[in-house]
Amino acid sequence: GQIAKVFSLSETPRDQAISQSKERACAEAIEAGADPETVEVIDVEDIPMAYLGDALCIPVQHLDQVFYTSNWQERDKGEARDLAEAFLDVNDAWVVDGTYHRLALARRLEAADVIVIFAFPRRTCLVQARRYAHRVRPDMADGCIERLDAEFVLWLVWKGRTRSRRKRLEEICRDYAEKAVVVRSRDEVEQLFCRLAASPTSN
Repeated sequence: GQIAKVFSLSETPRDQAISQSKERACAEAIEAGADPETVEVIDVEDIPMAYLGDALCIPVQHLDQVFYTSNWQERDKGEARDLAEAFLDVNDAWVVDGTYHRLALARRLEAADVIVIFAFPRRTCLVQARRYAHRVRPDMADGCIERLDAEFVLWLVWKGRTRSRRKRLEEICRDYAEKAVVVRSRDEVEQLFCRLAASPTSN
C-alpha cells in the first residue's frame, strides 16, 4: 500500500515529516491485517511544492497499475478488485484513472462528483501512443513497455472503439447525465479543469 501526506517544512522538519509518514504507513498496514514483524517501508518520495496555502493533495489511482503487475502480467482478479475497493475505502477525495468494469466501477460511478470520459479522435491517440512507444508510461506498472506494433494500433483505432464499448459509455452518460462530461480535445480538457478548479472539491 501507500500513503500521501503534505507537510509544511516551516512547521515540521523534513526528517521528522519522513519519520511520521513511515510510522503512519506501518500503522495503517498493520491495521489492515499485515504482520507487524514483516512490515517495512520500501521507498519514500518527497516532492517539493512551490506553495502550500490553498494547495490540495488528492490521491490518484491508475487502474492500469492495479490490473497489471510488472511486464504486462495480469494481477489476480480478486486481488485487483480488493485493491480498487481498498483505495475507495481509505480516501474521502480521490481521482481514479481508467474504466475496468470489474474494478469497483459501479461504486466509483455512484460516488464520483464528476465522471470524465475522454473521447479523443484516433489521430490524437496515435500521436500520444508514439510519444510513449518503447517506454513505460508514468501511470503504468514497472516494466510494462509500450508497444507500437500492428496489434496495439489495431486496438487503438478499432477494437477499443467497438459498438458495444461505445454503448456502455453512452449508458454511463445517460445514467449519470448530471455529472458525466465528454471531452474530445485537449482544449476541452483544459476548459474542464479550469471549471473544476473554480468549483468546490470533487471526487
